[in-house]
Amino acid sequence: FIIPRFNPKQMELRQEKKIVANKLVGKDFENVLEVGCQLGESLLAIQKKFPDKKLVGVDLYKPLITEGKLVTGLDLRVGNAFDLRFQDKEFDVVFTNAFLCMLEPSQIGEALKEIIRVAKKYIILVELDAMGTEGPPTQIRTRANWVEMFKGFGLQATKEKISANIWAVSPWLQYGYVYEVIL
Repeated sequence: FIIPRFNPKQMELRQEKKIVANKLVGKDFENVLEVGCQLGESLLAIQKKFPDKKLVGVDLYKPLITEGKLVTGLDLRVGNAFDLRFQDKEFDVVFTNAFLCMLEPSQIGEALKEIIRVAKKYIILVELDAMGTEGPPTQIRTRANWVEMFKGFGLQATKEKISANIWAVSPWLQYGYVYEVIL
């Protein structure tokens, strides 16, 4: 796995990395957790819009976290989505951006349970809609009915289609949505 070097001051963030930052406009929050943050690009987009907020990212892959911390200066940590090392309701906002779709279908409920546990005000998922999987065997992406999954936890989610001008590649063009839960 090759880790791309990037300079956050010189780079133009991709539109799909700005989705959550744009969803946070007008919301009352002080801190944010991204589960599956990789290099921290989505958090960087949030930092650019909301420089005074506390931002934390977790990812299982240590080399990504090391690189992301080095180039962004963000609070990125090695962490496991199935055992988030945070207090209940510690973060006003908890989000994923194309993370849950990387899990096996049997793992999604456990990760979602942890996300719900640490969230205080909002959960935002940028994920693939509808049950099934997409892609060749080496690049499978899990899709889920997130509205129904949240109902299983007693929560109501809204969903909004991601427009083609934001993310126009497969499978996001066909199945990409932003889900929001207000707690």
